[in-house]
Amino acid sequence: MGRIDIANAVTLLSTHLTTARQGHLQQALHIFSYLRSYPESDLILDTAYMSPPTNPNLKEWYDFYPNATEPMPRNAPPPKGNPVSTTCYVDADWAGDSKTRRSHTGVLLFVNHAPIQWFSKKQTTVETSTHGAELVATRIAVDMVDALRYKLRTFGIPLDGPTLIYCDNQSVVHNGTRPESTLRKSTTQYLTIEFEKRLRPDILSFKKAEQKKTSRIY
Repeated sequence: MGRIDIANAVTLLSTHLTTARQGHLQQALHIFSYLRSYPESDLILDTAYMSPPTNPNLKEWYDFYPNATEPMPRNAPPPKGNPVSTTCYVDADWAGDSKTRRSHTGVLLFVNHAPIQWFSKKQTTVETSTHGAELVATRIAVDMVDALRYKLRTFGIPLDGPTLIYCDNQSVVHNGTRPESTLRKSTTQYLTIEFEKRLRPDILSFKKAEQKKTSRIY
């Protein structure tokens, strides 16, 4: 599964594979020193159930996004066992790269209280605002959530309620919780199509996260 505690450091170093310098080697040695200091770190898979958020009124969402559907697997086995809830934490380090000014995306997915998937990667575009960087990261998180929910259904695992997505950017939460909101910035208009397909509170639910909860998850 890999080490979640070094995911960000490994991703940052991997961007210098073709132009590595002495300083990059020193940072790689620091990672090995950290692994040597903590050789038996455990990833706790807590299966305790987490109550999903309650669904708000869906009528307004159906009016704005009548075609919003969740992809469902064909010939999926009937769900058996206890239902599980899914949670996602997403964050972005706006203009974190001092040379290219590209932001870094971090996503962490939970099934109940167990972290089962994480993502740490530099964004392919240069965003001019924090909102743009957070929105790009959220779009990636939505894709990962869709894939996770689809995969769980192919295994016959029942899902309870929508996936709760925590984001520390109020503007992104506003775009994800109010159907009348629109994305007007030219750098992020193309993301509207992605959100129109799936932004429905019975599939995804957004919530403002405290800074300390999402800080450096990437």
